[in-house]
Amino acid sequence: MKNIITISGNLGSGKSTVGELLAKRFGLTTYASGDLMRMIAQKHHMTINEFNDYLKQHKEVDYLIDQEAMHLAKQEDCLLFVSRMAWYFIPDSFKVYLYVEEQEGARRILQDQKRSSEHYENYQKALEGICTRFEKSRMRFLDTYHVDITDPKHYDLYLDTTRLSISEVEEIISQQYLDFVNRKEKVYAKKFDYNRNKN
Repeated sequence: MKNIITISGNLGSGKSTVGELLAKRFGLTTYASGDLMRMIAQKHHMTINEFNDYLKQHKEVDYLIDQEAMHLAKQEDCLLFVSRMAWYFIPDSFKVYLYVEEQEGARRILQDQKRSSEHYENYQKALEGICTRFEKSRMRFLDTYHVDITDPKHYDLYLDTTRLSISEVEEIISQQYLDFVNRKEKVYAKKFDYNRNKN
């Protein structure tokens, strides 16, 4: 049985940090969108900088990133994706969305810029930057796939991390994930019994 977690969310919500903790806890191989981009760049004999320049002129490459996620999900059984759209292309995964209030997200990113791909001079620039960046991504996916990645109905767990510690977030997701896996195992067991009795 596949054990796949997909984590989406807005900027500063703790996706990457909690993803690392969950992957270690459940023995999952982690892929982030950036990892998938590097894999595709390598396949096309490009450096990551060359691939980023290519992306600016070829928005359809988003599709290649999504296809890579689906390919990995078919090849491997125990995975965790930190990606805005992996949940959409891997519907059988345990789908998590982490939300954080923008002000708190900006504070976190500014405080821990060594983990971020972008750097800001001050809090106001960080707040403006993450709001603009996330909204552009949300609109791009809305235009391309006709889904709003912020809509809670798409996820098995929609969690507000604004006032939670990272350990609290990990525990909540872990418990919900275990419940999800138990439900799946019961469904598989019923199908197995049905097919065995049928034969």
